Amino acid sequence: MGHKIRENYYVHSCWDETKLWINSNLPQPTDFKNRLVASCGPKFEMIFQTNPQQYIWDELSKGIVPFKFLSDLIQCTEESAYWIAAKVVYLKIDHGWSHSACKKCLTVVDQVENRYYCSKCNKEVISIIHRYNLQMYVTDGTAFISLLFLNREVFQLIEKPAKELNEGLLENVECSYPSELDDLIEKKLMFKVMIEESNISKKDDVYKVIEFTNDETLLKKYCQPSIQVTLNDSSFDYGQSYGGDKHFEKTKAARRASIIDEELRQQRIREIGVGASSSVSTTDGVVRVDVNTIEGVETDAGTTEGDPIFNPAGFGKTDPPTC
Repeated sequence: MGHKIRENYYVHSCWDETKLWINSNLPQPTDFKNRLVASCGPKFEMIFQTNPQQYIWDELSKGIVPFKFLSDLIQCTEESAYWIAAKVVYLKIDHGWSHSACKKCLTVVDQVENRYYCSKCNKEVISIIHRYNLQMYVTDGTAFISLLFLNREVFQLIEKPAKELNEGLLENVECSYPSELDDLIEKKLMFKVMIEESNISKKDDVYKVIEFTNDETLLKKYCQPSIQVTLNDSSFDYGQSYGGDKHFEKTKAARRASIIDEELRQQRIREIGVGASSSVSTTDGVVRVDVNTIEGVETDAGTTEGDPIFNPAGFGKTDPPTC
């Protein structure tokens, strides 16, 4: 740890500091590291940088944070964190994708006309910030769940602040949400999710994301074969772009959402032991999504184009790899 006293820097070990100042180019820390290596001899190995994904491998391989298929995750009865591998299939934006927050405490503010009130600060606030609050449906071929992404996680995915997307949306009144969010569709990622009390007692199918990774090696190891391949639009049409015929696109999006909602309802029925015929049991104990319930709603009788909207080819037809 470095201290600046009367224009001089002093470096030493410390365990009770509240701030960490990292700058490997400062001469004082460099000199300190060189002296440390010299004092410990040539057999001493010091690691200054580590693989940021290594701790994830450790969590999985050592069972610190176990891996779960979604069909197993929704059956969990204890509050805990788990890793899952899934593909983003739909953005749940009917309740918005961001919110306005107090700049001081980050609490969601209440808006009355053009005025904002923070319940935590207990006063009207003048300065607010926009923060992400986005739900996404994901699947791994065994079930569907909804993941809640907060500001940090969405920013890491989009690499743009919510304020920038909101300003762009104000300039384009034809769009109901930022087009940049469409880039999230069909992304395959490893998510660390938290099972909370509401997921257990209230059967809440929205799970909070703690962190995620797109590490290809991890995805190949833990993804089901059915989501390791890139499915084409004709067999898996998830797009939510509102370009062209906006009414038609919104109708398609609504149908996709209703199909996923129906599958979630069927999952809840299976959880209480009813409607066993709508699931497929396998020798490994994993319950697969019955694609027949989805393929039966593959086309829309109300259109002449027979729009293929939800036919996850291969889902429910292959066993997951042994982990």
